[in-house]
Amino acid sequence: MNSIIHAYSDPIYNHNSQTNMSVEGRVKQIVAVLVVAVVFAPPAAVSGELVVGFYKNTCPKAEALVQQAVSRAYLTNPGIAPGIIRLLYHDCFVEGCDASVLLDVSADGSALVEKDANISQSLRGFEAIDFAKASVEEECPGVVSCSDILNFAARDSVELTGGITWDVPAGRRDTRISIKDNIHGNFPGILSYKGGVELNGLLKSFTKKGLTPEDMAVLSGAHSLGRSHCLAFIDRLYEDHYSPDSPPLTDPTMSEAYAHLLRRICRPGFLDNNTTTFLDMITPNTLDNKFYLGLLNNLGLLMTDQALTQRRNLMAVVKKSASNETWWRKEFASAMVKMSKIEVLEGTLGEIRTNCRFPNGLHTIQRNQIDDSNLQIS
Repeated sequence: MNSIIHAYSDPIYNHNSQTNMSVEGRVKQIVAVLVVAVVFAPPAAVSGELVVGFYKNTCPKAEALVQQAVSRAYLTNPGIAPGIIRLLYHDCFVEGCDASVLLDVSADGSALVEKDANISQSLRGFEAIDFAKASVEEECPGVVSCSDILNFAARDSVELTGGITWDVPAGRRDTRISIKDNIHGNFPGILSYKGGVELNGLLKSFTKKGLTPEDMAVLSGAHSLGRSHCLAFIDRLYEDHYSPDSPPLTDPTMSEAYAHLLRRICRPGFLDNNTTTFLDMITPNTLDNKFYLGLLNNLGLLMTDQALTQRRNLMAVVKKSASNETWWRKEFASAMVKMSKIEVLEGTLGEIRTNCRFPNGLHTIQRNQIDDSNLQIS
C-alpha cells in the first residue's frame, strides 16, 4: 500500500522564525494535516505488497516444480485443471487467498472446516496440490506457502486449457484456521431459476471482495471449462423437478432446443450428486471466449451466467469478449491477478505450512480424504 504520509519538512519550532506560534500550536497544525490526509486518502487496495519472482532467491525452481506437478495431474485427468481454478476461487472468496480451503483440520479446534460445507463437496484438485507441495518441499523445505502454490497451479491450469498465462505476484502466507460457517455470506449457494439467488447476490459477493461487476463478467469466462450438477440449473427446465411427472417449463432466457437437450440428461425426480453436464457445450474442454458466444445465443447453463446479458454494463463485456478474444484473454489474466490478491496474509502473519492439509504441528490428526475421482500421481 502506498504511504499517505509524506515527509513534513517545516520544523515544529524554529528559533529564527518571527512567528509567535507555540510548539503546541505547530503540533496541532501537523495533526490536522495528517487527519485530512487520512480522511481524504484513496481506499485501501485489494491486496498488500505481493511480488513477482518472490522466490527467485529462496526457491528458484518453485514455479517450475508446481507446473510439472499440475501438468502431470492434467495428463492423468484433464478435469483437474478446472477443478484447481475453482479451488482458487473458493479459497479467495472465503476469508481471502490464504489456503484455508485446503485444510483438513483447523488450529482453533473447529469441528468442521470449509471442505465440509455442502458447496465444497464437488471441489477437486486437492491431491494435485498435495503433489506440487511435496515436490517443492523436497527442494526448499518450509519456504513456499500453500497459498502461493495454489495460485501458481491455477495459472498453470489456465495455460494448459486455454494458453493464457501471467506473472503471479507471490509472498502470501497460510492461515491456520478453516471454519465451515465462514462460507456463509461469501457464496450465494445454489443458483436456481425460481426463488433462488439471482445475479444481484453474485454481484454483491464480488463487490464485497473489491472486485467490479466487469471483473465478475470477465472471470465468468472460466465457465467455458468444467461441469455443473443438474441441481444447479434444473429449476430452469421443469415446473417441479422433484416430481418424476413434472411437465417441462423452460426459463424464457434459455434456448428451447438447449433446454430439450438438457432434459435428456437431467430428469425430474431422479437426481443424484453424480449427474452433471458441461458448462459450455461449444468447446467444453477449452478455456476460450466461446462461452460468451453461447450466452449471446441463450446457451448459458447457469441462470447467473445467462443473466450477464440482462444488464447493460455486463452485456457490453459479453459482446466485447465474444467478438475480441485477445481483449478477453488479457482482461481475464488481469482479473485473475486481482482476485488472487484478496485479503492475503503477509509478513509475519499466518505461517508457511509444510503440509497443505494441516496447520503446522497438527499433522497427526486424520480425517477422510477428499476423493479426486481416482486421480493417480505416481
